[in-house]
Amino acid sequence: MFGKNKHNQSESISPTQSKLADDQPQAPVDIYTLPERFLPHATVKHHASSKKQNIVLYVLLGLFVVVVCVGAVIWYMSQQQPLEPIDSAVTIVPIEDRQVPEIDTDTESTSPPQPITYVARNASGEITGIITLQLSTLDRELRDQITITAFDKSLNDTTAFSSYYRISPSGRQLQDMAELRFEYFDTNLTSVIENSLRVGFRQGSGWNIDERTFVDLNNNELVLEIDQLPQLEVAVISNLDPGEIEPPQEDVVVFEQQELLGSDDADGDGLSDTEELLYGAEPGLPDTDQDGYIDGDEVLSLYSPQASDLTLLDDELVSLYANSQYGYQIQYPSAWNASQLDELGATILFATAGSQFIEILIEERDADQRDVIEWYIDQVPGLDQDNLVLTSVGQANIPAVLSLDGSTVYFFHDDWVVGILYNIGIDSEAHYLTTWQMMQASWQGTIAADEGENVTQE
Repeated sequence: MFGKNKHNQSESISPTQSKLADDQPQAPVDIYTLPERFLPHATVKHHASSKKQNIVLYVLLGLFVVVVCVGAVIWYMSQQQPLEPIDSAVTIVPIEDRQVPEIDTDTESTSPPQPITYVARNASGEITGIITLQLSTLDRELRDQITITAFDKSLNDTTAFSSYYRISPSGRQLQDMAELRFEYFDTNLTSVIENSLRVGFRQGSGWNIDERTFVDLNNNELVLEIDQLPQLEVAVISNLDPGEIEPPQEDVVVFEQQELLGSDDADGDGLSDTEELLYGAEPGLPDTDQDGYIDGDEVLSLYSPQASDLTLLDDELVSLYANSQYGYQIQYPSAWNASQLDELGATILFATAGSQFIEILIEERDADQRDVIEWYIDQVPGLDQDNLVLTSVGQANIPAVLSLDGSTVYFFHDDWVVGILYNIGIDSEAHYLTTWQMMQASWQGTIAADEGENVTQE
């Protein structure tokens, strides 16, 4: 069937025949065709060409995008500053050698120093008063130079309601105001007397009362601001006339003699282990120089424990302090510092390497007092002579009295009362007990003005 149709289609028809054919009626002719699905489609060829064109377009577009991106990167890089070459001469500091600025975490320099407090006790060891000095920040460096001592008030001083306190260095001008606080423990005071209490400063034989004192009756305290340390003693004083003050009824007091507790003495030679180092002695050898005398006895006799033929002065283990104003001299360890705390030299401080110190205190005595025993009994109401411990000082064996607390030796020297006081500070044991006794033994009165050297006042 396919061939026939193909044959008919391929036959040639002349023009004449064609014309005749048009003029003559034609018999029906069967025409055979291929099904449509077998015919070639021109659109198929056209679609393939269009697809190739799209691929080319996409490739060109991609190349354009790449060129644009590369150009943008090149332009951006050209706008940046060129990196400078590293200088090979620069020294690289190791981390451990680098200095890191320190952060000041010390707040002490901006805060007030710790207050200075002294607790006064009577002969029985009971607290009679507390004095506290609070310095300002500007006077922080002065704190370690200040010492406070106390004395029993005189029996004849009916206006005083506390011990007498002495603050050294006396008369020192302060850079800023300081607070002086007194706490009193007398429970027998009437309201009239209690409201009359003020801070008083010694002036001659009397008191200069400061009416600026703030009285805190609830806490039994007196508070006063000062810009200068007191020249002499300071105490809690009533501003009433002596005749207006009725002496309080005193309880019966039982007096017991106390003594200072010495620190360790490993070899039992009378020198503490601390004193062994002070005098160059052997801590484990009772007789360092092997001369037949133990080290402690030699120091008490003013001889060197490390050289049998030398005194403490010859061996330069002690120095000589001489006071021409009051006419005396005394020996003290060369390793210590001696300072005069007032203009006249009535208070001399011998400072150790720690908180302990020995002090010489001189005050005028009443002319009608026969001896130091009578004077001391007057200072301690109710004290009987049988309760006293008597001793002596100096090469002349001057009669002396040991205070009931065992820390001070009192004796007369011309018109004055002299006290050689041992203050152990915050410690519980006395490291220089034999040295204190040595200083008492070295006391010598009535000297020429040019003997020894006076210590410069601080």
